[in-house]
Amino acid sequence: TATSEPGKKSVVLVSWDGSRADIVYDLMESGLLPSFSEIAGRGVRAEFAQTIDPSLTAAAHNSISSGSYPTHTGITSNSFHVTGDDFYWYRKGFEEPMDEAEPIWVTASRNGLTTAAVFFPGGTPALDDQMADYTIGYGIQDAYSNQRKVKLSTAEGWSNSPASFSSPLAGSFSIQNVGSVYLLVIDSTDDSVENYDTVILNKERSVAEPAQTLGVSEWGSLVLLNTAYAGADFLIQEITSTTVTLYHTGVEHNTAYPGDLLDALNEKFGCFPAGADAYALEDGWITEEDFLYQLERQSIYMAQVAAWVYSTYQPDLMLTWQDPFDSAGHQFFMTDPLQFEYSPERANQYLAYYRRAAAVADRSLGIMLDAFDLENTTLLMVGDHGMAPIHSVVYVNTVLEQAGLLTLDSSNAVVLSKTRAFAIASGGAIHVYINLVGREKGGGTVTAEEYPAIQAQIIELYQGLVDPLTNAPVFQRVLPRSELAPLGLDHPNSGDVFAQAVPGYHLDAWRGNDYIFTPADFYGQHGYDSSLEEMHTIFIAAGAGVPVAGEIIPPVRVVDYAPTIALLLGFAPADTVDGTPIPFFVHP
Repeated sequence: TATSEPGKKSVVLVSWDGSRADIVYDLMESGLLPSFSEIAGRGVRAEFAQTIDPSLTAAAHNSISSGSYPTHTGITSNSFHVTGDDFYWYRKGFEEPMDEAEPIWVTASRNGLTTAAVFFPGGTPALDDQMADYTIGYGIQDAYSNQRKVKLSTAEGWSNSPASFSSPLAGSFSIQNVGSVYLLVIDSTDDSVENYDTVILNKERSVAEPAQTLGVSEWGSLVLLNTAYAGADFLIQEITSTTVTLYHTGVEHNTAYPGDLLDALNEKFGCFPAGADAYALEDGWITEEDFLYQLERQSIYMAQVAAWVYSTYQPDLMLTWQDPFDSAGHQFFMTDPLQFEYSPERANQYLAYYRRAAAVADRSLGIMLDAFDLENTTLLMVGDHGMAPIHSVVYVNTVLEQAGLLTLDSSNAVVLSKTRAFAIASGGAIHVYINLVGREKGGGTVTAEEYPAIQAQIIELYQGLVDPLTNAPVFQRVLPRSELAPLGLDHPNSGDVFAQAVPGYHLDAWRGNDYIFTPADFYGQHGYDSSLEEMHTIFIAAGAGVPVAGEIIPPVRVVDYAPTIALLLGFAPADTVDGTPIPFFVHP
């Protein structure tokens, strides 16, 4: 355990993405999460924490860090349209600065405290006006993941090749914008049988460092871009006398400020690991075991980095982020017989995968706890949203297209001059934007006089949409922009119509389908009404200023964390804060 300056008080907030309250608390009671249980036993946990609407990662984390609803942050979803952009263009909430609000670490820094944001959404050097003193952003991708089948031929040009009991073979492939990767394939078994079993990977034809020597089902890592210090993980999947089949993760590099922090991060921990690859799993490139390996590798890496930042720089305030519950929830939340390929046996297997991911989260917490000085540090463990099982994908723009409100050309591009509305989806929520004359780039197609009727038509379309298999409504609520203030969504980045589905449906903005419904090939989602139990998330606190109570306190809100942190560290929160200090910390 690190020792900080005598009497110096600090706060650490760890966000566990996708940590649904009832499930995490049940896992704690079952003994699967001993580190989580230790913290709850040393302090308190809330019955649950209510997130914001929509219950999505980018929007919720900006509200966690600022204490403000999207009305002030402007981060109204994971993806949203901004007036002035091309009408069908959207921005990613993870990459956008807040509007009127500010992260609590900015307020704390202005009050003379030392702050750190470590992999926390909204804390990245790309957003230079809202950086902490020590800022480590989520990794930046230089190239996508892929599965490769590399053709082999007689090896030539390799220096210091190791012994091979069959003629060595070689191949190569190129990663776009990154460069070539070279393979040397050898037979390491002296059994008089052609039996290629070893691949040497490198970015040049050399077996010297940083070459990786791998067999089937083995992982290795290579730095591929020296300037950015970007790299990828490689998995050998099959070796024959003619081809090697392998998978590589996305090529990623760290981003951090100041520069000496980035240099130390890369030197001590290496390239940022890409994390659990849902696309590769759904496309059949990797197995569930591979997915869990990636999840664990990233989670442990991020926990080690957070522990190091805390011990090395001793910030007064640090916020960090962890992914295991969310990635596992999206892929393995099979609990509903309506779900694609459901069976009791598969559901039990997926539950086992989810529990393994939860155990990874607990190990990562243990790594951080070994560093945190809870005599002088208040630890807040929170989540951003829960998770619900899904069975169907709903193509929300097909609804608009079939109603004549959205027109596409032969390549499924939006024809702006003939389009009246466009939907942008994130999880269980959509913002629908009307192509209003005088507001939208390109001139618009809907006049102010036509606007009310078009808005009403869109609301009626989604309110009337029913599942063809069950005849049940798809949407829980469909609201005009004028009714979004009670949800904390009254902001120009919100749609002219905002809608949230009933849990069970994933909303997709893909355009050009001739159908609206299809089975979902993944199993968990969020974005739904924040008051639903499925969307409730965790709050656990212990350490300095928290009595060893082991008790359960009433529900809290995610917008209450920032003003609670300000109270604990003795400064006034920003004027745009919508939350209030958690009563327990005011009168413990």
